[in-house]
Amino acid sequence: MNKIFRLFVISFVIILAQFSSAAQTNYEEVVYLKNGSIIHGVIIEQVPNYSIKIQTKDGNIFVYKLEEIEKITKEVQLNIKKVKLKKKQVEHKKDNY
Repeated sequence: MNKIFRLFVISFVIILAQFSSAAQTNYEEVVYLKNGSIIHGVIIEQVPNYSIKIQTKDGNIFVYKLEEIEKITKEVQLNIKKVKLKKKQVEHKKDNY
């Protein structure tokens, strides 16, 4: 019974996320897996009580069975700019004693 309720809740969250994603572009779905991984993106397909397909910002598409998923949430999208750091050249001088 608990497993059925859990699958119902996950399905409900996914469906709700699909309807609200058009109106709120600054949110993203976040899939928390039982193995500890966290996937950010847009859920592009759901097979009820079986699997989801999520696409990340970089275009990768991942498919997960519902039994692999801990929870699915909709969170505010973080807009973090990647900054390229320049490597400093460091000369290592050998000490002569």
